Amino acid sequence: DFQHGADLNCRFGVDVVVSALYGSSSMAMCILPARGAGSVRVDVSNNGLDWSQTGAGFAIEAQDGAWGLFPSRGPVSGGTMISVSTGLVVGNYSGVYCIFGSSEAVATAVIGGGYSCLVPAATIPGTVLVRIVEGPGRSELSSGLTFEYHGDIVVAFVLPSVGSVKGGTLVSVVGTGF
Repeated sequence: DFQHGADLNCRFGVDVVVSALYGSSSMAMCILPARGAGSVRVDVSNNGLDWSQTGAGFAIEAQDGAWGLFPSRGPVSGGTMISVSTGLVVGNYSGVYCIFGSSEAVATAVIGGGYSCLVPAATIPGTVLVRIVEGPGRSELSSGLTFEYHGDIVVAFVLPSVGSVKGGTLVSVVGTGF
């Protein structure tokens, strides 16, 4: 049980301690101090020495809507590698996933910042919402992104089918999905 008093504290991670406001024996309120984006464990103490054993995960977002993805469209067969990034410094996230509608793809950290995700296949062309999440609880880092699936590109034939080694031949490509 939380106890009303000056020693009621919250700890974000292992080193950032702030005073807590007593709400009830089962609720304390804390103001998150400024810190980098990422996941952090939150613990509570009644005396500043003995901390909760279970803690709870908390996701700190870089900035709502700051995430973007490129390219934002690809074939329904999937397989497009997209880059996912934010305009700000990417936090210390772990277990990052891209969720395309209801299909999940593991995100791989990219040197220099950001992540890459392999787009899963879809059943039909159309636009799906993309969410960037992290950790076992799938804390949302960003939402509101979209990816457009288009029909697979099929080249039926080209006209003419022969050209000069000197180049300059105008080639017409006939097919679907483009």
